[in-house]
Amino acid sequence: TLTIFSIQANPRTYNVEVINIVYSENTKNKIDPFGKHGYGLNNVRRVVKKYHGNLAISCLDGFFTTRIILYIED
Repeated sequence: TLTIFSIQANPRTYNVEVINIVYSENTKNKIDPFGKHGYGLNNVRRVVKKYHGNLAISCLDGFFTTRIILYIED
């Protein structure tokens, strides 16, 4: 399994990026027989909303990418 995890802290934001390989278009497969792949994204969405951040999710060319921006308050 390949996972790339990156966090960058800037004076005004935290930028988080997670990239995973997509093994199948169908999440109900041998790797994830119960179809719960991505289940944790509901928790991520809740936290991003709570802290007024931005969330971008994409699946292109065999990679599932999640990008998060959280703004640092003064």
